[in-house]
Amino acid sequence: VLETQRLLSLDWRRLLGLSLWYGTPVTASPMAAVHQYLVNRRLEPIVVPHPAPYHVEGLQPSATGAYGSGAAIAGATDVQWELMQLWATTQAASAADCMSSGRLVTAPGVAASARRARDGWLREGGCSRLLRCSGYSPNPLDHSLAWQLMTALQAADVLPTPCGAPAGGPDSAAPPPPHESDMLAATLEFVQQLLLAGGLCEWAVYVATTIPDLR
Repeated sequence: VLETQRLLSLDWRRLLGLSLWYGTPVTASPMAAVHQYLVNRRLEPIVVPHPAPYHVEGLQPSATGAYGSGAAIAGATDVQWELMQLWATTQAASAADCMSSGRLVTAPGVAASARRARDGWLREGGCSRLLRCSGYSPNPLDHSLAWQLMTALQAADVLPTPCGAPAGGPDSAAPPPPHESDMLAATLEFVQQLLLAGGLCEWAVYVATTIPDLR
């Protein structure tokens, strides 16, 4: 796979697809290709591109590949890449890992494994990376996709829904978990975006109704 990359200079999407198709056993979890991509990136950072969004790496969706620029290396991570990291915390990914390693697949075991994976992803700032505007748009004020993605994933029970009042009550001094602050920020920023656009006040009110009640 790396030899092909040296010859063709594929963008990260095509290189990851190549790794999944040719560099990963058919019995392995799809995340094995992602993990191998990260290993190859550490070993050969010049050859293996940073998973940057289109607007950072300077590519159009129909482009046939090019090395990422210096800005791509130091810049944002594509929302598609972050979604794959989030998928790794689902029960489907946990079941795939169990089957690929020959372990017994049980519903309680898969659920517990997925829960641990999601908690780790949240602690490591996964939600913040997923909801960054720079992951999908050159406009730092465009929060529309972040909010829509967040609410869709919450409805599918992939992302947690903020619980509202803190554990000690509304007067508690305990700060909310970082991922809840990230979700609230995405909602408030999108409300502000709709208000500034003009003529979209009713949509701003609708978005605001998704903010948890702290009473």
